[in-house]
Amino acid sequence: MRIAAGSRLVPAGSAATHRGWWTKYSALFSEDLLRFFGFEHGAESLRTYGSDLIFGLLQTEDYARAIIESGAPNLRLAEVDRRVQCRVARQQRIVGDEPLQIMAVMSEAAIRQQVGGEEVHKAQLKHLAGLIDQYPESLEIRVVPFQATGHPAMGGSGFSLMTFPSGQLPTLLWQETVTSTQLIMDSLTTREYGLAHAEATKSALSREDSYALIKQGFSRR
Repeated sequence: MRIAAGSRLVPAGSAATHRGWWTKYSALFSEDLLRFFGFEHGAESLRTYGSDLIFGLLQTEDYARAIIESGAPNLRLAEVDRRVQCRVARQQRIVGDEPLQIMAVMSEAAIRQQVGGEEVHKAQLKHLAGLIDQYPESLEIRVVPFQATGHPAMGGSGFSLMTFPSGQLPTLLWQETVTSTQLIMDSLTTREYGLAHAEATKSALSREDSYALIKQGFSRR
């Protein structure tokens, strides 16, 4: 089985560890995470849910840095810088002739938490609004408000579901917690998470109201 990675097809088993930009970061990340970078790079569409953090492809450098530093306070500055660079490199999938189709659902908590402080937080929300304006055909962001009564994705970690061109791979699920990461291909599990994502979307505000809530976060004096 093979998977698209950029303009080439590479064997699925090595897609995340060979022939990609992510290989230069192999000293920093686990094999699972490198595989995720490769699959994300070759994906056609991505559905993601975040309970308390904004998805990595949508983060500013300062927001990403604040997350990395808080998650591993003993990292050297040089390693923090390289981790931030890697996150920025991932974001190239948003642009180009065949941008990744992203459906990002997030709890209101993700846009309220002042990661990195007030200024970093406001800049992150402004960045989100700018991405929505710039990529309306390939990016949809939906916010589940605090008033929502509940949905199946609540109470768990964030996750991403990736699909690929022409059925080259089945849908893949990526989960990442404080202590573990998992890349899951099991069809029953990915189906359950797909349903959870759909229910979270139903609980979310409309595209227009989500956009207005995001803008409200950086427009208030």
